[in-house]
Amino acid sequence: SSDLVLGVFGFCGRTYKEKFSLYRHFRQECGVEPQYRCSFCMKTFKRKESLKSHCIIVHNFCILNNLPLKQLKNTI
Repeated sequence: SSDLVLGVFGFCGRTYKEKFSLYRHFRQECGVEPQYRCSFCMKTFKRKESLKSHCIIVHNFCILNNLPLKQLKNTI
């Protein structure tokens, strides 16, 4: 059933339906200090994917190629 909760982590009480998400939480998020920092505004993130999304949405910048999105679109 899609309503089945696979795990509850007692320290923070988060619940997950996907085993992968639960394992990622244990490895990268729960009790871990943020490892990634935005070079534009110094905001910190626990996951690299969150930093990438932040840079694109907030700063209109793709950190994969270190190019502004407008410039990146012109290179494709």
